[in-house]
Amino acid sequence: MHATRIAKIERILAITADVEDDAANEKAELLLDKEMVRHRLWLANSAKIQFDFKAKAEVKIP
Repeated sequence: MHATRIAKIERILAITADVEDDAANEKAELLLDKEMVRHRLWLANSAKIQFDFKAKAEVKIP
């Protein structure tokens, strides 16, 4: 999903660069930044969940 979003935004950036549409280019760059932040947060939460799962798995119940 992340790769698809990035590919679409990069395509928009390429088109706006050819057309020299500064407003659309700035908006696409903003969308790219937002997507990267969203993805980094997802990765951080995913790693935390995996770590918690591993920690719980290592706890031995007497």
